[in-house]
Amino acid sequence: MKRAILCLALLLSSLTVLPMPGNRSALAEQELIVSAAASLTNVFGQIGRRFENANPGVKVIFNFAASGPLLQQIEKGAPVDVFASADQKSMDQAMEKNLILPASRKDFVSNELVLVVPKDSKLTVKCMQDLGLKEVSRISMGNPETVPVGRYTQESISNEGLWETLKPKFIYGNSVRQVLDYVGRGEAQAHFVSYRGECYGAFKRNGTEVCRLRPEPRRSGDPLIPQSQVMLA
Repeated sequence: MKRAILCLALLLSSLTVLPMPGNRSALAEQELIVSAAASLTNVFGQIGRRFENANPGVKVIFNFAASGPLLQQIEKGAPVDVFASADQKSMDQAMEKNLILPASRKDFVSNELVLVVPKDSKLTVKCMQDLGLKEVSRISMGNPETVPVGRYTQESISNEGLWETLKPKFIYGNSVRQVLDYVGRGEAQAHFVSYRGECYGAFKRNGTEVCRLRPEPRRSGDPLIPQSQVMLA
């Protein structure tokens, strides 16, 4: 966690903050707008405060959501200075549509897909195959259409040949934050989320057990590497 915060703080600090046009003083009311994946909410909040302390007069404004909807907002003209995606696919799309400065693209941290179950669960869920048990009726995950960790979840389950078997059990969240809400409310018996950063504290608060999926070579797609971009003006 500390390493991630340091890397991200250096990333924000490397940005050139330009004076705003108009009659305002150079830095008096300047805003830096950051659209970031929901899984980065907690860690980016810490970084934003550090950046503001190091740059008096600059206010960091965050917009957190799933990477897909954030990209759609940018396409429609939403004002954004920095885009931090949870995946490479969204960044590739942003580059193809000429929405970002290509030279600013950076991998700044990695993540890990995990399966979590309530700490007081009486189910024995130790691996993905256990989710096929009839006792497991509801599994939450990010929507594969819009949430990067949802796509990675679908890929990992498909690699195990279990997607069609487990598909009727899934309930989809529109962001990692929503899936975490399902964890807290006990609305499913198992949950797929990204572990580092955002989720660690939530697991502590909600009394859940983390079941790391066994490492396996990725046979398609990209690693879980959030990326940042500086937006084109």
